[in-house]
Amino acid sequence: MSHVPSYESKIEVIEEQQLDLDAAKEEDLDKSKEHVKDLHRILSEIKMKQTSERHRLELHQEINLHSHARMVLRSLLETALFIGVTGFQVFTIRKWFQGGPLLGR
Repeated sequence: MSHVPSYESKIEVIEEQQLDLDAAKEEDLDKSKEHVKDLHRILSEIKMKQTSERHRLELHQEINLHSHARMVLRSLLETALFIGVTGFQVFTIRKWFQGGPLLGR
Protein backbone atom coordinates (compact mmCIF):
# COMPACT_ATOMS: atom_id res chain seq x y z
CA MET A 1 0.00 0.00 0.00
CA SER A 2 1.26 3.39 -0.89
CA HIS A 3 0.99 6.59 1.06
CA VAL A 4 -0.10 8.56 -1.95
CA PRO A 5 -3.89 8.37 -2.42
CA SER A 6 -5.08 7.09 -5.79
CA TYR A 7 -7.51 8.91 -8.03
CA GLU A 8 -10.30 6.44 -7.13
CA SER A 9 -9.81 7.00 -3.40
CA LYS A 10 -9.97 10.77 -3.94
CA ILE A 11 -13.26 10.33 -5.81
CA GLU A 12 -14.62 8.19 -2.95
CA VAL A 13 -13.69 10.86 -0.40
CA ILE A 14 -15.33 13.56 -2.50
CA GLU A 15 -18.49 11.45 -2.92
CA GLU A 16 -18.65 10.81 0.84
CA GLN A 17 -18.33 14.53 1.51
CA GLN A 18 -21.08 15.20 -1.03
CA LEU A 19 -23.33 12.62 0.71
CA ASP A 20 -22.72 14.34 4.03
CA LEU A 21 -23.77 17.65 2.50
CA ASP A 22 -26.85 16.14 0.83
CA ALA A 23 -27.95 14.20 3.90
CA ALA A 24 -31.38 15.01 5.26
CA LYS A 25 -31.52 17.50 8.04
CA GLU A 26 -33.63 17.04 11.16
CA GLU A 27 -36.20 19.66 10.12
CA ASP A 28 -36.57 17.88 6.77
CA LEU A 29 -37.30 14.65 8.61
CA ASP A 30 -39.84 16.41 10.82
CA LYS A 31 -41.60 17.78 7.74
CA SER A 32 -41.57 14.32 6.19
CA LYS A 33 -43.08 12.83 9.35
CA GLU A 34 -45.87 15.43 9.26
CA HIS A 35 -46.56 14.66 5.60
CA VAL A 36 -46.68 10.93 6.36
CA LYS A 37 -49.15 11.61 9.20
CA ASP A 38 -51.31 13.71 6.87
CA LEU A 39 -51.22 11.02 4.20
CA HIS A 40 -52.17 8.38 6.77
CA ARG A 41 -55.11 10.50 7.96
CA ILE A 42 -56.28 11.10 4.38
CA LEU A 43 -55.93 7.40 3.59
CA SER A 44 -58.04 6.52 6.64
CA GLU A 45 -60.73 8.98 5.53
CA ILE A 46 -60.74 7.48 2.03
CA LYS A 47 -61.07 3.97 3.45
CA MET A 48 -63.98 5.05 5.64
CA LYS A 49 -65.72 6.70 2.67
CA GLN A 50 -65.16 3.60 0.53
CA THR A 51 -66.62 1.38 3.25
CA SER A 52 -69.62 3.68 3.58
CA GLU A 53 -70.11 3.75 -0.20
CA ARG A 54 -69.85 -0.06 -0.41
CA HIS A 55 -72.49 -0.39 2.32
CA ARG A 56 -74.75 2.11 0.55
CA LEU A 57 -74.41 0.25 -2.76
CA GLU A 58 -75.19 -3.10 -1.10
CA LEU A 59 -78.29 -1.59 0.53
CA HIS A 60 -79.47 -0.15 -2.79
CA GLN A 61 -78.87 -3.49 -4.51
CA GLU A 62 -81.01 -5.28 -1.92
CA ILE A 63 -83.79 -2.69 -2.33
CA ASN A 64 -83.63 -3.03 -6.12
CA LEU A 65 -83.80 -6.83 -5.94
CA HIS A 66 -86.81 -6.64 -3.63
CA SER A 67 -88.53 -4.08 -5.86
CA HIS A 68 -87.81 -6.21 -8.93
CA ALA A 69 -89.32 -9.30 -7.29
CA ARG A 70 -92.47 -7.33 -6.37
CA MET A 71 -92.72 -5.94 -9.89
CA VAL A 72 -92.44 -9.42 -11.42
CA LEU A 73 -95.13 -10.76 -9.08
CA ARG A 74 -97.46 -7.85 -9.83
CA SER A 75 -96.88 -8.29 -13.57
CA LEU A 76 -97.75 -11.97 -13.34
CA LEU A 77 -100.91 -11.22 -11.34
CA GLU A 78 -101.88 -8.50 -13.80
CA THR A 79 -101.33 -10.86 -16.73
CA ALA A 80 -103.43 -13.56 -15.04
CA LEU A 81 -106.20 -11.00 -14.41
CA PHE A 82 -106.15 -9.87 -18.06
CA ILE A 83 -106.30 -13.50 -19.22
CA GLY A 84 -109.27 -14.07 -16.88
CA VAL A 85 -111.08 -10.94 -18.09
CA THR A 86 -110.38 -11.87 -21.72
CA GLY A 87 -111.71 -15.39 -21.11
CA PHE A 88 -114.85 -13.97 -19.50
CA GLN A 89 -115.35 -11.60 -22.44
CA VAL A 90 -114.95 -14.42 -24.96
CA PHE A 91 -117.40 -16.56 -22.98
CA THR A 92 -119.93 -13.69 -22.75
CA ILE A 93 -119.70 -12.82 -26.45
CA ARG A 94 -120.11 -16.48 -27.48
CA LYS A 95 -123.17 -16.82 -25.29
CA TRP A 96 -124.56 -13.57 -26.68
CA PHE A 97 -124.10 -14.71 -30.28
CA GLN A 98 -125.58 -18.11 -29.47
CA GLY A 99 -128.67 -16.37 -28.19
CA GLY A 100 -128.32 -17.47 -24.62
CA PRO A 101 -130.10 -15.73 -21.73
CA LEU A 102 -126.86 -14.30 -20.42
CA LEU A 103 -127.54 -10.70 -21.45
CA GLY A 104 -131.28 -10.67 -20.79
CA ARG A 105 -132.63 -11.78 -24.16
